[in-house]
Amino acid sequence: MLACGAPSRVPSAPPAAVLEGLRDLPSRPPVAVVARDGDPRAALAVAVSTAGVDDEQGARVAVALAGVTEDRLARSGLRDFTVTPTWDGYRVRVLLGESGDRDALVHTVRDALLTPVVASAPEVDAAARKLAALDRRPLRDPALADVARCAEEPSSLGHAEAPDALSVERWRAASQVLGRVVFGVAGPRREIEAVTSALLRGAAWTPSLVPLARGGARVELAPLRVYDAAPDVAPGAARVTVVVRTTSPLPLAAAAATLGAAGGPATARLRDLVPTASLRRVTATASTAGGCLAVTVDVSRVEAPQGALATAATILRQEARLAIADAGHGTAGATLAALAHDPREAADVAAWWALVEYGSSRDDATLADGVTIGLGAATDSPPADAGSRTAQLAVALENARGTWQTPAVEVVTQVERGQGTIWLLLGSPCGTLAEADSDAGLTALAIAALGEQARTSGRADGAAISGWVTAEGAGLIAHAERHEGESPSALARRAADALGAAFMDSAIEPTAVARARNDVALTASQSDGSRAFATLTAALTPGHPSWAFPLVVSRGLGGWPDGAVVSRLAALRRGPLRVAILANEDEAQAEAAARGLDRWLVHTPGGQMACAPHAPVPAAKPGTYAAVPAGDATAWIALPIQSASRDAAAIVAGALDGSDGLLARALSSGLAYEWSAKVIGPTDASALVVHIGASPQTLDAAVAQVRGLFERLRQGAFSEDDRTRAGARVAADRLDAALQPRERLVHLWRGDVAAAPLPPLAALREFLSRELHDGGLVIVPTRPSATANVTP
Repeated sequence: MLACGAPSRVPSAPPAAVLEGLRDLPSRPPVAVVARDGDPRAALAVAVSTAGVDDEQGARVAVALAGVTEDRLARSGLRDFTVTPTWDGYRVRVLLGESGDRDALVHTVRDALLTPVVASAPEVDAAARKLAALDRRPLRDPALADVARCAEEPSSLGHAEAPDALSVERWRAASQVLGRVVFGVAGPRREIEAVTSALLRGAAWTPSLVPLARGGARVELAPLRVYDAAPDVAPGAARVTVVVRTTSPLPLAAAAATLGAAGGPATARLRDLVPTASLRRVTATASTAGGCLAVTVDVSRVEAPQGALATAATILRQEARLAIADAGHGTAGATLAALAHDPREAADVAAWWALVEYGSSRDDATLADGVTIGLGAATDSPPADAGSRTAQLAVALENARGTWQTPAVEVVTQVERGQGTIWLLLGSPCGTLAEADSDAGLTALAIAALGEQARTSGRADGAAISGWVTAEGAGLIAHAERHEGESPSALARRAADALGAAFMDSAIEPTAVARARNDVALTASQSDGSRAFATLTAALTPGHPSWAFPLVVSRGLGGWPDGAVVSRLAALRRGPLRVAILANEDEAQAEAAARGLDRWLVHTPGGQMACAPHAPVPAAKPGTYAAVPAGDATAWIALPIQSASRDAAAIVAGALDGSDGLLARALSSGLAYEWSAKVIGPTDASALVVHIGASPQTLDAAVAQVRGLFERLRQGAFSEDDRTRAGARVAADRLDAALQPRERLVHLWRGDVAAAPLPPLAALREFLSRELHDGGLVIVPTRPSATANVTP
């Protein structure tokens, strides 16, 4: 019965001395006590429930009795009071005088409630006037009944005859009795004691003969109601309201705050999945019949209205239920009373919530929901009839619910009990394989922009978000630690919300893109993304340089407008997508993370899309390329390899690499000061790559020495000792990677199988003999600018 709206803050608990609790008095209504100092006057409130007295009358019972009580109090000479009806009861607020006979005041209020209504009494006319005013406020449309009742806004369900005195008395006798009335007092303790004593000195009250409607009395809603909302709603637009009723109203104040939060999941999901939707109102109300939450959004004209409206309704339904579940069973009355600035409001809130909580269950709330959609004027020609539009929306809503019940992505999970964090990876298996020369590096830039936006937006809620890009995967990784008192499932949902909101964020700020350009450029310049390496990758995978290295940018990072970044992100979000989760508690936690993340993603009938077919693996272009001017003298030497030979190539790279490897033996005599070997590229376009650093005077000799080493290996110089040392090095590298949860997460996402056993020496020699030909090498040297030339 108290409209909570979407309060800006909801403390976890009220001050300890504010709400003492409920004082049960023998044969009198209980008193909700709010002890507080500082108010110039104390306040008295009365909460009366009419739920279940005559439900067919709608709000008429509460309005009529509020009129009777108001008239009686006014004729008694009482001042500084208000009487406010809602659907299921009414509330009285009285500001107490600075001094006076509290017995007389309580007696006046008691008589206004308990005196029988008789024919020709002036309060009968007062009730009739109130009902006449109610009839002048009819529901705009019968379809709005659920919304109006949930918002506790009394409206007429249709004109009716004014009730006679007998009917009004029957309503009064059924509702203004023990079990349906609670007093509230807010102020200094002396005022609380004075009011309590006055109630005790008064006559006993009659027990209720009509059982109070407890939680669950009206947890039934129409699945879909559609009405004509013109002219309040523009042509082609719509207003969508989801109403959720619960048997327990206790969690609703906190749930309303969550739903109404500007950066919360509900608003973020609507922005990303239904960009034309905007949150209009969130209202939470409570009565002895249960609680009600109403969430309303306006949706402007869209290309496919039925689909957009159904998606918006589904999102609101999901988020409302989740917010209620997460809110738990708080003491809403105590919380809201603590927030009240005016003592009248504090007494009112305390009294009503004491009545509500008196019969509320703290078990899991039973939920029921319904959707009400108001449509603006039709824009089609000829306009569809109301029945047809309702049928179309019903089908769209049912399809949306069914679609969202099916997971949008493939999920793989692994439980690692005892770890300090939970890890999640959401990414596209398409990676950079669809990129060509014209857009090489765009995926890396787009993912970097998402990471920058997440890092600076303040919406990560304690989770760390970072980008991840390879030729065969691109996405975001999130990890988070448990907060104090946080359950494993709550941790999972928090991390999932942070990752989902970051990945689906469609409002990428230009500043985030600018920072991403700088970060990618810096990373590329400090790593394998140098100009020489760009030349190398262009030769290894002609037309597709980002296959070998995702940060290779053939046209420059400034070559794409921000709109190109947004478009690339939209393409990634359309799927396909894959999720990997490293839970740190149990399977239930992993499932909570998967469910929480899934609701952020685009759900389409028929399931996920497939990656666009990428071009066939191009043939590499061996040869020695012109020296690239640079600050140092270095050289890249690469050997394209077949996908089936990748494991053998990794062992050979291990034999070449390191301070005691084959490259060290060939170059450590002073020809070079650094060297390394590794395998790069996707499965179908891999290459064994050697990098050496030397002085300008020894660079050519160092390259020649490496080419000579390759020739000796091709002819059988690879020994069992080389194989054993390489196997140990590769195993150590794998162990180092496996010690990092991020790497384990990536391997889980990829579906990597157990490492292949160390190939026998004969297999390695056969690989070297077959593929390590000097004519198949790609060589790209660099030289200081002053001495740049073309190598022979």
